[in-house]
Amino acid sequence: MPRDREGRPGGAAHQGERGALCQRARGLGADLTAGGRTVTLAAVAVATTVAGLAAWGLLAILERSTRRAATAWTWISVAVLVLSLAGPAGAETAGGLVALVSMHVAAGAVLIAGLRRTVRSR
Repeated sequence: MPRDREGRPGGAAHQGERGALCQRARGLGADLTAGGRTVTLAAVAVATTVAGLAAWGLLAILERSTRRAATAWTWISVAVLVLSLAGPAGAETAGGLVALVSMHVAAGAVLIAGLRRTVRSR
């Protein structure tokens, strides 16, 4: 790894490499725009939080009303994740589509795996 004058990792060469990588990403069209709206980090954080709270609430209701809460909740969660992929389908670029689908799948996988582990058995 390139080093600056003080011997720390980074330096001008490293900055140049990172800049070149960012330019390549821009060249792939990795802007996050779907349905004419730009997707910001704040929007991703809010949407993931809202989805997580809704999933948690549904899980709590299912735990009280059915013996197979984990199974029912997992099927419902996977179905909602698949339906949520319709949003990224409106991405304006291939790079944006890949990034948005990746974020949806990553958030869904973490929420599903994480919340499923919290299921209380009856």
